[in-house]
Amino acid sequence: MPTSRLYQVLQQQRAALLARERGAASDMVRVYGQVWTRLRSELDGLLEGYARALADGEDVSGWLYRQERFETLLRQTQTELKRFAQYADSSVREQQSAAVEAALRDAQAQVRAIGNTAGASFAWTQLPSDVLEDLVGFASNGSPLRELLDRLGQDASERIRQGLADGIAQGLNPEQVASQVRDAFGGDLVRALRVSRTETLRAYREATRRSYEGNSDVIDQWVWICACTPRSCAACWAMSGTLHPLTEQLESHPNCRCSMGPVVKGTGQWLPQAGDEQFAKLEEGAQKSILGPLYDLYQTGQIKLADVVRERFDPDWGLARTVKPLSAFKERA
Repeated sequence: MPTSRLYQVLQQQRAALLARERGAASDMVRVYGQVWTRLRSELDGLLEGYARALADGEDVSGWLYRQERFETLLRQTQTELKRFAQYADSSVREQQSAAVEAALRDAQAQVRAIGNTAGASFAWTQLPSDVLEDLVGFASNGSPLRELLDRLGQDASERIRQGLADGIAQGLNPEQVASQVRDAFGGDLVRALRVSRTETLRAYREATRRSYEGNSDVIDQWVWICACTPRSCAACWAMSGTLHPLTEQLESHPNCRCSMGPVVKGTGQWLPQAGDEQFAKLEEGAQKSILGPLYDLYQTGQIKLADVVRERFDPDWGLARTVKPLSAFKERA
C-alpha cells in the first residue's frame, strides 16, 4: 500500500522536527531558569523583610507597597524578561528557518515515497527559500512574533505583584509566598514554550503547504494527519483524514502536532482511515479520556466526533480549531 511507505516517511519527519523542537525548548528552560535565579535573590531579600515584620508583630496589610525593594523587583523582572524575549525571539526564528528548510526537503520526500511505491515518477519544482521568508518571525494573524514574547515581561511583573500581594494578604509565611510567586512566574515559561513550539510547527506546515501548492500539477489536495494517540485532542482526532484544497492552511490550536500529507494525482486512493473511524474502535476508557465531559453525548449518539470541533479566531494565534465546551451542547445534555 502507498500509505505504509508514506506514513513511515511522515513519522520520521515528525520525529525529527519534534526532536529539534525539544532541544530548543530545553535551552529555553535553562535560560529562563537563570533569569529566575537572578530574580530570586531580590525576592529573598524582600521576603526577609516581610519575615522580620511578622516577627515584630507589625501590621503587614500595606507593608508590601512601602518597600522600595518591591518596586525594584518588578522593574528587574521586566528588564530580565526583556532580555529573555530577545533570546527567545532569536531562538524561535532560528527554529523556524530550520523548519522551513526541512519542509522544503520533506515535501519532496513525501511525494517520492508515494511515487516509488506506486511505480510513478514525478518532476518536482523546488521553491526558492526567499518565497517562504515571510513565515519566519510572524504569527498566524500577521503580528510580529516579538510582540508575543515582549508581553512576558509585563505579564510576569503583574503575576509577581499579584502573587506577593495575595500571599501577604492571606497571611502566608515567606516560604509559601515565594512558592506562590515561583508558580506564577513559571506560567510565563509555559507561554514562551507554547509560542516557540506553535510558531515553529506552523512555519513547517505552511512551508509544506506552499511546496504542495507550487507543485499543483502533481499534488491535488492535502490530507490532515493526526498522530491519533491518547495525547491528541478530540478536535484533531475529528480532523484527521479530512481533505483540504492546496490554498487552505492547516489551522489548528497552539501546541498542535498534526501534519499534512500530499494527495498525489494518479496514484489511487491511498488516503488514511478517517479519524472518527479510528476513534470508534478505541476502548471506552480511551474515548472517555479524550472526550472528557462530551463522552456521554457521543456514547449515546447525540453527537458525532466531527461535532466537537469549534472554529474561533484568537487575537494571537489567528483561526484556531479547538474542542467545543459542554455548554455548546447544553440543549442536548
